Amino acid sequence: SDELLRLMRSTNDELYRAHGLICGELEDIWHMHFEPFFYPSEDSPADEGMQPPPSASEDEAAVAEQTPQLSGGWLDLGDVILTSRLLIRYVAELVALVSMAVQQLPEEVLAQRAQLRATPPHPALRAIVAAFSARVPWIGADLKDDADCPQGG
Repeated sequence: SDELLRLMRSTNDELYRAHGLICGELEDIWHMHFEPFFYPSEDSPADEGMQPPPSASEDEAAVAEQTPQLSGGWLDLGDVILTSRLLIRYVAELVALVSMAVQQLPEEVLAQRAQLRATPPHPALRAIVAAFSARVPWIGADLKDDADCPQGG
C-alpha cells in the first residue's frame, strides 16, 4: 500500500541519517574511514523504469498502473525493504563496534573526546577496528594512517 511505502521510506531516511551521524563521529573522532553506503537519491529521475514498455501486454500495463510509484532512485517496495535490512544491520554493527571499544579501551583513552580527535588512534583501537573489519568486511571500515591523523594534543 502507499502508506506502507511512505512509512518504509521514512524509516530508511531516519536509519540513513543515524548511519551518517555515527559514521561521521567515528571518522572525525576515532579517525576511521568507511566505504560509502549506496542510498538512492531523491534527485534521481522519478519513476524511471516503472512505466510498462511500449510492447507490454494489457495485463502488464494494468499491474504497472496499480503499483505505487516511487520517487528518486528507488526501484520497488522490495528495494525499499532490502535497504531497510541493510541499514538496520549496518547501524547494529556500528553500535556493536562502539560498545566493544567502550568495553575494551582504557578509560583514559575515552575520557577526553578532544584528545581522541587530536591524536592518532590508540593501539587497542587499531586492534578493535582490525577485528571489526575482518568480521564485517562488507562495511569497508578501516583506520586512517597515522600520517593522515592530527598530530598534537
